[in-house]
Amino acid sequence: MKKTFIKLLISALSLVFVFTGLFACGGSSWSPKNVTLTNPGAVKENGGFIAETENYLYFINGIGTSTDDNALGAPVKGSLVVADKNDLTKTCVVVPKLFVATDYNAGVFIDGGYIYYGTPSTDRKPDGSIANDEMAFARTGVDGKNTETFFTVPALSTEYRIVKGADEKVYIIYYDTEDTALKVYNTSTKTASVIAKTTDEAVKESLGSYKFTVGGDYSVMYTVSVYGEEFDADLKKELGDGYSRSTESYNKVYAYKLGDETKEGEVKGTLVFDGKANGGIEYNYAFTHVTKGYAFVTETDGTANANSKTIAVKTTDLASKTEIKNTSLVADTSLINDLNEVYAIENSNRLVKTTLTGSVADEKQGVAIGSFSKLLFVDADYMYYINSNNEIARVYIGSDRAQKTEEEKMEQRVSESTVATSWYAPEVVGGKLFYVDNSADGCSYVKYVSLDAQIKDEKDDADKVTLRYLDGNTFVGIMTANDKASIVTNEINALSSVLENGAIKFDLNDDETIKLVDGKPVVQAIVDARASYDALAGDKKLVSEETVALLEKYEYAYNLNVIFYALDGFDTATDKDGFRTAYDTAKAELQKLKDSKVYDYAEMRGMIQNNLNFFYQEADEHFSK
Repeated sequence: MKKTFIKLLISALSLVFVFTGLFACGGSSWSPKNVTLTNPGAVKENGGFIAETENYLYFINGIGTSTDDNALGAPVKGSLVVADKNDLTKTCVVVPKLFVATDYNAGVFIDGGYIYYGTPSTDRKPDGSIANDEMAFARTGVDGKNTETFFTVPALSTEYRIVKGADEKVYIIYYDTEDTALKVYNTSTKTASVIAKTTDEAVKESLGSYKFTVGGDYSVMYTVSVYGEEFDADLKKELGDGYSRSTESYNKVYAYKLGDETKEGEVKGTLVFDGKANGGIEYNYAFTHVTKGYAFVTETDGTANANSKTIAVKTTDLASKTEIKNTSLVADTSLINDLNEVYAIENSNRLVKTTLTGSVADEKQGVAIGSFSKLLFVDADYMYYINSNNEIARVYIGSDRAQKTEEEKMEQRVSESTVATSWYAPEVVGGKLFYVDNSADGCSYVKYVSLDAQIKDEKDDADKVTLRYLDGNTFVGIMTANDKASIVTNEINALSSVLENGAIKFDLNDDETIKLVDGKPVVQAIVDARASYDALAGDKKLVSEETVALLEKYEYAYNLNVIFYALDGFDTATDKDGFRTAYDTAKAELQKLKDSKVYDYAEMRGMIQNNLNFFYQEADEHFSK
């Protein structure tokens, strides 16, 4: 009789999660001596959750929690890990502090042998509690030594950028909520200067809104309101907080870059728009959107009609200002590579390519169909995006798409499972896409996949491709013992998938596909779950007794099936002794099951595949004659 297993769709990568990093440096016994990767080479790319140097990748080791212990040396999850680019299994915790600031447009910054970052404060509040809702800006050497705190701000949500000036010094540009001011902090002189401030003091302009830019020479753009009257110090003294001045109906826009200072040393941005500079009509400006290389500003005139238009300002050349015709496309849902290379989603499943400056009717073209949720980037004729399942996916958009087969034009899943969409954006480094897997088995750690990885297909019974995906998603980093135990627990609980109508799934109809080891059938999911549990070594205690008992129950049922499997295929005329031995072994095991009362006898018999039970019944009938 033919024998086979139903293919078990349980990810083998859970083992990778368990084993990778077991012996990597880092963890609760961390010290700078553990940092063995201390030769980063030149910095190639900063920002986001990954910084790349000549030899290493520095990345935030998953999504930590701000209320976790943030004493230097304690954090693992959410800390900064360094990995060797030539062997990503070689990793160390280099900054054992929590990287949980929520400005996900800022990120890891390395310069001059130091890593600069924001982290929850470990100071005490007056009531004695830890001020972990505040953020301390700090730096640590790439060798894990010389951690230094610069200053603290009231919130982890503080918006900021860490940038390097032409003077080779590192600056932190941030919004101070207590002082309602944009400020720039010089990490060399340990001093902060005000760029612009919301104020009623003796100045003519008061900070309105601001936007940090992406790319270009200018780090932040901001509006200011203009007071219509001079500051009255005496009246201010008399009225106190009740004092106010009227503001003009126009405002101004400035852009700031490091080095924008007056001769007197005052920090001052460059004027981009002056709402009173255009004759008799006054204008008011508001930020619409920022994307790489551009800031989009809406200009509204002071006429009765309040006419508006949107202008794109190039952040490398403030004089480059282009009026936008298709303002509805200036949004987070679009991917703006250039003013005339814009991708947008229509009806959630149609991807179009169009322009911000020309005629949409003339230039819009459909380029692909997919389950689009958020567009990420274009790389090598593929559009990468978050799909409706919160997975990273891609679809081919090359100029020869029309000549591709239907399968070649299908959406391809890139990430192994769901990803964190309200965290830092996925990043491509060295042809690999890095992201955070927030599925139950991902535990919000970092994974990567090569963009040129093998594409695999899943098919239905009619041999039609139902899913295409990139193979080889791999965990990178260092996992905590609790998270390893959690993944093992999930893997054991998922063993219910090896049951069909209550029995261990054996399909005895295909000799070609059954998996045998030493002549015995193998249920790989059960074998893998045991290996995962054993790999926990001294951390096995973190898996509950109930979960371990469940694993042992499945193993016992599996072993019963193996014993009963030995009754299949015997020719009683030519192999009578072997048949008798197999029958006696099965009978004795059933008696042992009854006597031990560890497991319910009826339930265990029910977990034996029906065909195998039939073999036993035939043998029992044969030897009872």
